[in-house]
Amino acid sequence: KQWYQRRVRGGLCDMIKSAVENEAIWLKEEEKRKTKVIKSLVETEEGGGWAPFLASVEKFGKVIFATHIGSKAYNLTLPESDIDICVIVSTPTQILFALKPPPTTIKNPDNFKPDYTVHEIKSFVTLLMGGDPRIVELLFSNSSNEGFGVVFEGYEWLELKNLRDHFLSKKMAQKYLGELDGVKGIRLIEELQKKGEPLLSICKKYYIFIRQIILAERVLKSKTTPFSIWFDDNSQDKEFLLDVRRGKFSLDQLNEIYISKRKDLDEIFSLSDLRDSTPKELEDILFDWTLKNRLQTSSTSTTPHISHTSLHPPLPIELNTIHSTLASVNGSLLFLKQIKPLPPSITSNPSVSIENTPTEQEFVGVYIVQTELFLNPFYTIQEMITGVCGEKIKFTLFELSKLCNMILHGNPNTFELILRDCSGQEIAFSTPLWDELQSFSDSLITSGSIDRCLGSLKA
Repeated sequence: KQWYQRRVRGGLCDMIKSAVENEAIWLKEEEKRKTKVIKSLVETEEGGGWAPFLASVEKFGKVIFATHIGSKAYNLTLPESDIDICVIVSTPTQILFALKPPPTTIKNPDNFKPDYTVHEIKSFVTLLMGGDPRIVELLFSNSSNEGFGVVFEGYEWLELKNLRDHFLSKKMAQKYLGELDGVKGIRLIEELQKKGEPLLSICKKYYIFIRQIILAERVLKSKTTPFSIWFDDNSQDKEFLLDVRRGKFSLDQLNEIYISKRKDLDEIFSLSDLRDSTPKELEDILFDWTLKNRLQTSSTSTTPHISHTSLHPPLPIELNTIHSTLASVNGSLLFLKQIKPLPPSITSNPSVSIENTPTEQEFVGVYIVQTELFLNPFYTIQEMITGVCGEKIKFTLFELSKLCNMILHGNPNTFELILRDCSGQEIAFSTPLWDELQSFSDSLITSGSIDRCLGSLKA
């Protein structure tokens, strides 16, 4: 938490504040010289406002893409418009395997301007596959207009950008509309009026709502007209939206305009032959793209090999259900022992408990999933698996990362697994990797774990 506050809420905020100040100073000087804004602040030494910020973001991973969002992305800026930025990074693979990996999305603190968002590629591709409008829009950021849109794009981004049209769907358009119907949508207008909100503040809300309707319409018509988030200079849509933003319409007029445009959009939606959602096959493409970025940002070119050779006889036939269960989740058994009946609170999560079905034998073990699955943003790893072999044998299996986190949090039940000599417990299956963990198991017993054990007794 301290690292997060110092690095993210401190360092990045200072960097982006400096970037904005540098950019504002530079733009004023440029305005005096009556020259255009530079194409990229990062690529130009004279501007360079975003370079320190991007260098700071590199501490969390390789920067793949950075762009202005909001009015600068749409070419709808006014003198009072905010400057916002979004960055996509690829975190080094070793950090992803940490027991406490960094957050997948980092945002600016409350009451800090301008807004910034840093997405790790896991978060990015998950939202992209789900048709999130703000994420899909990133693939259509304008990179040819000076001072607007794209700040930086690597070759990895250009590779994905070639597929951008495949991410346009009715689901994306529906999410635009979902925002309009939500608590921060059109219903907010009436509340703002009751609170006596300034007219221009309400006009800005209408400007955002109508802009989203226009973008949703562009999505639905993208099969015949190329989709763009850019509003061309002197275009009817741009002039109209800026007039809305400047307060050139009364609230009654804006409400009528909104209702009319929303009605037209509903009809366009019903007639559109655009795909319903993002094609499922794009998951494999996005996974390959993600994996490629992971390997490029990893300090090693090889994946650690884990030997699953058992040091004990193969599992008895009656326990084969365990292997078949793990095969269904692409997991491999690391360790299994027979135990005495455990209390329902074997796991630190009180919402997860073992069924109290009568059994003659009970086994608990640890498994690990294939490395690739850890890197797959669309795969959900099961932290705990329970099952029954026949009628008299019951088993509980913990995923290795879950077990390690339980150990770090001092969960007393986990020590029954890792301690070498425990009476009444019989090892049924083991691997060299598990023996390595047991070799330093004594050092994992701390005062915290003892306190947790005493706490369970008191409870």
